[in-house]
Order: sequence, then structure tokens, then C-alpha cells
Amino acid sequence: MVFLLSSHSMFQEISQWNHTMMEVSIIA
Repeated sequence: MVFLLSSHSMFQEISQWNHTMMEVSIIA
């Protein structure tokens, strides 16, 4: 259960990072 939660948290961080990179690419 703890592993599942940590994996979900990591997934959210990666998704947020990808979203930020996409915004930077569009602005640039």
C-alpha cells in the first residue's frame, strides 16, 4: 500500500514536470 501511494505521488510529480516542460516549450 505504501509503495502504491509513493508510486502514485511520483507519477503525479512526473506528470506535473512534463506539463511544465510543455508550457516552457510553447512559450519558447
